[in-house]
Amino acid sequence: MKLTLHISLIAVALCFVTSCSSDPCDDGYSPVEDNGTTICLPDYVVGLERNMTSKTKFFHRQHGVIIYDNGTWTNQFGENITTLLKAQ
Repeated sequence: MKLTLHISLIAVALCFVTSCSSDPCDDGYSPVEDNGTTICLPDYVVGLERNMTSKTKFFHRQHGVIIYDNGTWTNQFGENITTLLKAQ
């Protein structure tokens, strides 16, 4: 009986410890609110666009959600920010 109680208490404690993370994303990803749900977008890293050609979303710490499409970076408002990213 005591062993079962101890195992139950340990299991409950582990559930609380593992579920307390405020960041649901892995390293290199940032949580972004999208239509009421949280999605994890990869963080923008200078030079990552060298191998991309289609629309891909990233998270930029200054510009928020940014989209790469065939050589052009835009922000969530559709503004071209390619030159701003190259200046960094």
